[in-house]
Amino acid sequence: MPEAKHAETMQETAARLRWTAVIAGFFIIQAVIWAVAIVLTNNDSSHAVVPDYDQKGQAWNETAAERRASEKLGWTANIAVDPEEDSLGLRAIRIGLKDRQQQPIDSADMEITLFHRAHAARAETLHAEQDNSGRYAIKARMKSDGLWQFRLRAKRGSDVFWHEETQQLNGLNKSGKAG
Repeated sequence: MPEAKHAETMQETAARLRWTAVIAGFFIIQAVIWAVAIVLTNNDSSHAVVPDYDQKGQAWNETAAERRASEKLGWTANIAVDPEEDSLGLRAIRIGLKDRQQQPIDSADMEITLFHRAHAARAETLHAEQDNSGRYAIKARMKSDGLWQFRLRAKRGSDVFWHEETQQLNGLNKSGKAG
């Protein structure tokens, strides 16, 4: 009998170890899944936190008033992206800015923020300079096809103009690689 008791104790100990290992294995698998999820979400460029969001929220009334005044100006903007990139991998972006009478607006201080919708964390804000043709121009790295968001703010004297535009751009990624 003592041998049978000893064999039964050994089987019970083996069963306890096996079930403890199964439960511990589930915890380990869950920890690995959580670690992978955390790494993926922290490195996802499609998820973006808006910089200075709290300050923008506090200045909302001023911004809304500025945008209403912008609409009353009657200005229009036309944004054109060059399909070819230069030797540095940059694309020319030309912005036409016109007043209510469709006359070009000169000497405006222009800032444009652009980003690919799938990579909002990679937003880039650039200062556009007026070129010889009376249009404003910047160069930006734009590798990915798809929806691009443009946010333009132009100021001339006390007049401030806001313009937002989304463009579907194709043929930007000629290499076949994701941008």
